[in-house]
Amino acid sequence: MKKNYLLFLFSLCTSFYAVFAKSKLVKPTGTTEFITTWDLTKTGSGTNDQITFGVALASSGGSVSYSWETVPAGSSGSGTITALSTTVTITGLPVNSTIRLSIDPQNFRAIKIDQGTDRLRLINISQWGTTNWNTMSSAFYGCSNLTITATDIPNLGNVNKSNNMFRGCTVLNGPSNIGQWNTGAITDMASMFRDAAAFNQNIGTWNTAAVTSMEFMFRGATVFNQDIGGWTVSAVTTMNDMLRDADAFSQDLGDWDLKTGVILTGMFNSSGMACPEYSATLIGWADNVNTPSSLTLGALDVQYGTNATDARNTLTTTKSWTITDGGSSGVTCSILPVTLVSFNARQSGKSAILKWQTTSEVGASHFEVERSENALSFEKIGRVDAVGNSTALNTYTLADELTGVRAPSVYYRLRSVDADGTFEVSRVIVLKRSETEWNLAVYPNPVGKGVYVTVEADASLGQVAVYDMLGRKMALSVTRKESGKAEINMAGTSSGMYLVSVTTERGTVKKMLVRD
Repeated sequence: MKKNYLLFLFSLCTSFYAVFAKSKLVKPTGTTEFITTWDLTKTGSGTNDQITFGVALASSGGSVSYSWETVPAGSSGSGTITALSTTVTITGLPVNSTIRLSIDPQNFRAIKIDQGTDRLRLINISQWGTTNWNTMSSAFYGCSNLTITATDIPNLGNVNKSNNMFRGCTVLNGPSNIGQWNTGAITDMASMFRDAAAFNQNIGTWNTAAVTSMEFMFRGATVFNQDIGGWTVSAVTTMNDMLRDADAFSQDLGDWDLKTGVILTGMFNSSGMACPEYSATLIGWADNVNTPSSLTLGALDVQYGTNATDARNTLTTTKSWTITDGGSSGVTCSILPVTLVSFNARQSGKSAILKWQTTSEVGASHFEVERSENALSFEKIGRVDAVGNSTALNTYTLADELTGVRAPSVYYRLRSVDADGTFEVSRVIVLKRSETEWNLAVYPNPVGKGVYVTVEADASLGQVAVYDMLGRKMALSVTRKESGKAEINMAGTSSGMYLVSVTTERGTVKKMLVRD
């Protein structure tokens, strides 16, 4: 009898363990979740109380567990993604909350936002976890608010498609360890960073030996300018529009071994390819005996130097290439013997402080700093003389007064000019200005017997409101005069102190107003 009782208890415990393991109360050792953060105040599905996204699960079947919690902590919940599901909708979330979603890696294989309804709500990936990903195709396509703070590295060993992965991720510039990703199995990188306007991480050591498509890969990636000249591209069949409208990109790709018949149409069209780098690329391809014949290269608006004339002729005559570019610059364009090791910008009050360092200079004349408010058109805003000839670390700085500059983000690039007049343009860097860094004037202040108060800012005005010292919003008439100016009718207000709140695209600033 006692023996049967013990067997019963053992069987009961075993059954409970199986149930707990299935419900994720017991998690496989060594596994970690895929963790994302979602902002339900942003436009999306439902009434700001749900999340919808595409998934791929293990083909062998099996459900996937998930849990969620609000940030900051308050509410939480959990659920299960049914086996073989392709779409997930998590409902009943607190309205307008920020949600941290953790997805168990077991049986989970892919996420696919792909311009989905809730693409704007995904704001961060904080952990990749131990998910055995099988595709990254269109994973985060259209997630224009996405950032990645994850410090771990995704398991991409079984991923052969990363096309459209970060397409349209306009604020993404990370993760910082993306250069360490295992890309050896990927064959399709088409449009991977297309329109990723802030991305500029070093991915020059990626294994691209298996890649066959790089078309549109960096199209519209306006600040990307990393050295990818060491990539293996011998299997790539199309680079159509690969760097089109990549305004900052200017690198020597002359060491690339091109595949016979590879499509180069529009490859450099309207890109940032400067004369020295484009010239070096043409020279490198012309000197390579393995460079295939009968290719068509697009480099609209890009000029080559007189030092590359023979190389270009070799490609167009001996190799029968068709090249559409900006023609000859009429001067020699060689990559300058200046090694730029850093270039950055920081905000200091109403100024931007530009700082750059070089480790080698031979015959350098000076540096010209150029600024843009749209990352497209640049103007010279300063000049700094170079040391000239040096093998030491040299540091240069320039302060740029931003009064009158209205853009919330300011773009800079550095033009290194040699003693013979040749030059090289650096990558573009971006300075995102703080919310309180712009000018706001409220006058007259104090307000005497007058009725009208003028609000003026060096940014387009949004909401203008006046509050009393009890925090009550005053029902006052506000008349807009122009984009950065408005007039407040203070009629009917009594003597005392008021708070004027002004919102622009850069943020909100408040100023005290005294009524005599």
